[in-house]
Amino acid sequence: QLRDHEQLAREVAKLTRTVAQQIDGDETARAIIQVKARQDELKHELADTRESLQSYESKVKEVAQLKNDTRELDQAIHNASKEETRLQLSIRDLRLEAVRNSKLIERLSARHPTWWNGGGGSGAAT
Repeated sequence: QLRDHEQLAREVAKLTRTVAQQIDGDETARAIIQVKARQDELKHELADTRESLQSYESKVKEVAQLKNDTRELDQAIHNASKEETRLQLSIRDLRLEAVRNSKLIERLSARHPTWWNGGGGSGAAT
């Protein structure tokens, strides 16, 4: 009977090892499945992240272009403002000249009334 018990103990130990290996194998298989599932999730997250990054890079380029356009517009506005000031000064100068010419015409018409009023005769300037 002792031999039977020893034999039985060996068989139980063998079966225990087999069961332990089976359980260990099952756990490993589950772990592999979980790792693969997590790997797939990470691949999707990476694809989403790449997409977001590309969108962000596109927005950064748009902002840079808008900043450049804004600088160009600011320069154009500055140039237009300088031109407006120059034109205003020219208009002022022309108005002053018109006033001087008007006064000159008044003085000349006072001296030569028939010439300036369209009258005939000997009053025409030469």
